[in-house]
Amino acid sequence: MKSAKMMIAAALMVAAWGTFGEIVVERGRADGASGGRQEDKTLERAADRRTSGHIMEFVNKDRLHGSFVSASSNGVVWMPLAASASVEFDLSAVSRIVLEGRRKDCSGENALVSLTNGDSLPGSIASLDENEVVLETPYAGKLVIRRAMVDAIRPQGTSSLILYAGPKSLDEWSVSKTGRTRTWVYRDGALYATQPYPVARAIDSFPDKARIEFTAEWRSGYPSFWVAFCGDAVPDPANCYMLQVSGSSIYLQRMSRESGSRNIGGGENLEQFSNRRSEKAKFVIYVNKERRSIALFVDGKMVREWIDPSGFAGKGSVLTFRPNNQGDLKISGIVVSSWDGTLPTAVEGGGLSGEDAIRFENGDKVSGKLLSISAGKVRFEASYGSFDVPVERVTEVSLAKARAERARRNKDDIRCALNGGGQITFKVIAVEQGLAKGCSENFGEATVDLGYVAGIDFNIYRHAEEESDEDNSVWPTDY
Repeated sequence: MKSAKMMIAAALMVAAWGTFGEIVVERGRADGASGGRQEDKTLERAADRRTSGHIMEFVNKDRLHGSFVSASSNGVVWMPLAASASVEFDLSAVSRIVLEGRRKDCSGENALVSLTNGDSLPGSIASLDENEVVLETPYAGKLVIRRAMVDAIRPQGTSSLILYAGPKSLDEWSVSKTGRTRTWVYRDGALYATQPYPVARAIDSFPDKARIEFTAEWRSGYPSFWVAFCGDAVPDPANCYMLQVSGSSIYLQRMSRESGSRNIGGGENLEQFSNRRSEKAKFVIYVNKERRSIALFVDGKMVREWIDPSGFAGKGSVLTFRPNNQGDLKISGIVVSSWDGTLPTAVEGGGLSGEDAIRFENGDKVSGKLLSISAGKVRFEASYGSFDVPVERVTEVSLAKARAERARRNKDDIRCALNGGGQITFKVIAVEQGLAKGCSENFGEATVDLGYVAGIDFNIYRHAEEESDEDNSVWPTDY
């Protein structure tokens, strides 16, 4: 099998038939930064002559600019800048295709379906029954999803607009570096810290009322990390709030350039984080700028609502995570959305493992069985009877974990990151003429419009060959 370096050399030889000087290859730059001012000028001149500029990233971290032509299980066909002929690269050498240029956006869709394999699919729910969920999407038409593959459904309208859902890659985050050492890595829908440095990103159009959700995992027996939000600096937070998690203690700090940092009120104690009782938790933070309030839920239970007596400190939209211990934090399932300002009454999200759970816009939550969604109505059965409710009153439905299944992995699986949030994974059949065709145990065959795709990831399981198909929490060991 040819190495990525040999194949890049072949691309350069082919390009010599055209204008050799317009080829741009970046060697081994894991941070994705450009190679210099002269290179940027070269790319600008090339962009003037082409309607779109794409970037191909290789497994060995090399990057090649040009135009994406097609892909299949056999390889990726690529047209280097100013070349007169395309080049086919072995699929095993390619990591990612970045599709730059003017794109279509699916962030306006009014529902988000989260799958058990980590995918998040925006769209409009046409129907749901005992066996399947029918989702109408602008990027893939109608998707008929097996209900067993669905983890949660957020059928809310524009009052709960999804602003970000991921992570989808490390490229969408700003990462602090120490020499040549990586401080964070991305694997299979999660960010893993390798050293105690921050990872951060700005959230576009961050609202006055926001809901920040994520799942954190740790290995040392107790959690030790912080998350900062509403900051105005990347990656180090400033003019923001910082939630500190240290063992069983949780407290909130107000961060200001002018007055420094201080705790807001006292801390809270969570017994489930002590004595190695837990190595994973779901955090949900509610931000209300008008009320100057921050509310925290952990694993569905309200921990506390803090009120800042000094006014709201956050002056930006930056979200930051940082471990306090080396290589001991995994962050996944990040969803940032707008929020109507009503806190859940006592608990949030998932019900018992054998039951579905429905949460309403007023914060109420009921456990039982989701029977159907159709004609704008949600039909739910609780222990005391069945009832119908308009879909716009439902903010989230968590499906029973006991009946859940997860799609098996295939070596030819690719993952498409969608503009505006969300991702879809399937076994590739062909990617050409602006369409990606594939199949999945989640929804059968599908054709995705690449106009809605920001990037395509290949070889997405290359770091987890030893990982069990039934366990997606194994920590990377090769950094």
